[in-house]
Amino acid sequence: MARKGIGVCYMLVAALWAIGCQPSQVSVEKAISMTQVQWTAVPSQTMYPTYTPGATVTSNLPKPAVSTVIPTPTEYVAVSVTNSSALQATNTLLAPTETGTSTPISQIIDPTPTQSQSSVIGVPKIQVSSASVNVRSGPGTQYTKIGLAKPGTTAVITGKIEDATWYQIDFEGSSAWVSASVVQVHGVTDNIETVSEIPTPPAASAPIVTVTGFNLGGQVIHGGLLALDKIQYIGMGWVKLQNYDLGGGTLDGDIQNAHANGLKILISVKDNAGHHLITDPGYQEQFIQYLERVARTGADAIEVWNEPNLDREWPADQMGGAQYTALLQKAYPRIKSANANTMVVSAALSPTGAFGGSCGSIGSVYGCDDKPFLQAMVNAGALNSLDCVGMHYNEGLVPPSATSGDPRASGGHYTRYFKGMLDTYNSILGGAKPICITELGYLSGEEWGYLPQAFSWNPPINMTVAQHADYLGQAVTLARQMGTIRLMIIFNVDFAVLKSLDDDPQAGYSIIRPDQSCPACQTLAAAMQ
Repeated sequence: MARKGIGVCYMLVAALWAIGCQPSQVSVEKAISMTQVQWTAVPSQTMYPTYTPGATVTSNLPKPAVSTVIPTPTEYVAVSVTNSSALQATNTLLAPTETGTSTPISQIIDPTPTQSQSSVIGVPKIQVSSASVNVRSGPGTQYTKIGLAKPGTTAVITGKIEDATWYQIDFEGSSAWVSASVVQVHGVTDNIETVSEIPTPPAASAPIVTVTGFNLGGQVIHGGLLALDKIQYIGMGWVKLQNYDLGGGTLDGDIQNAHANGLKILISVKDNAGHHLITDPGYQEQFIQYLERVARTGADAIEVWNEPNLDREWPADQMGGAQYTALLQKAYPRIKSANANTMVVSAALSPTGAFGGSCGSIGSVYGCDDKPFLQAMVNAGALNSLDCVGMHYNEGLVPPSATSGDPRASGGHYTRYFKGMLDTYNSILGGAKPICITELGYLSGEEWGYLPQAFSWNPPINMTVAQHADYLGQAVTLARQMGTIRLMIIFNVDFAVLKSLDDDPQAGYSIIRPDQSCPACQTLAAAMQ
């Protein structure tokens, strides 16, 4: 979720330079820093505050017809997802992994442990505690269910996957798998071997990703889906989460929670701590292994990194479209091997024209303009290693269909205009690949009466909430008409529910406003009719 005021900041700085008002290095760096969100790990036992939809939100919205399926059996997963350091809280939820199915269970593990299991001290074993769990042919919910382990069941552990989120067990003399999150582990686990040969999941059991036509989704603050009622009312079929920490798990519970509520999920992955290492072969292998695990868990789409045309995301001395394409070419076949139905989205670029049409520095900040960067990706063969081209747009001050009239400096640059962005990208791609807009937003600080410094446009313009809602609806209508957009993620759905503008400037993009009203819910729902 590294934010998009960056394009605006760069262009504003460039304009100031042109008229002789050179900003200080400190001011540039401060502006850049305010466009980022740093997620800080916090104790997992800390709970998110309970979200209660306000009457002003739900009372005027017709209730959508939603069919609820109670999964049986279920694999319940406790999930802690950290968000920005400003929030300093975690959400712990119980999420069913999959909807109910009529697939018969061929075998049931007897809860009575065998003599060999119970008599060997120190042998690592799993134990099922309070609820029956599924036993599968491989490490993931996309694998076939081959049995059911009742409460009290124990089984010897014979292996694990690298991150120990799934254990291989001895099941009736054969190898099987259970999720580590739904069982207790006893005995010595230090010497459990990592299984190198993971079985290929059956193609029919993997979630089918449909990317034809136009799909709408929203970025949420965490996987608890605080705004599920709004998401359903609007007609969104997708949600997006962004992960900044490769050590933070594969978001299993969030993926399962989305699927249990009939939603597909896009996971955007980058590593804040390791961004400077992303071109190192050893680190790349570590990163790609993480992407494999996310795909295997069941992610419907993966965005491979974030804004690699800025030095806060990618090492400056190795930045360029060809260099990013080299990573994409390694990652794409590995993701597809882990889950053939996971859609691979290239990292959306920061929409900027501040670097003179190529790459360069503004003060201490180094970056590349998105247009030549994307062209270099195409020239390097990137379109053969992606399913959808990522794009960001969230700095607009004029209607989405406008191609002129932006009041700011460099008002004629294409990044100022939603249609200008789409026309530029479509021209480069030539219809060879669809576009996935992984962030689309309009910023309003009306309730606060101001905008943060990094988003204080020149001249100062504070968009009203009514404009914010109207422009979002218009953008969806335009994108549907163009026919080249396969997925649009509204940035964002619910940040203002748990944050303030002082905590995080991104709260001003939220469609659910601080008073829990949602004017954009009406405009977006109308655009999806």
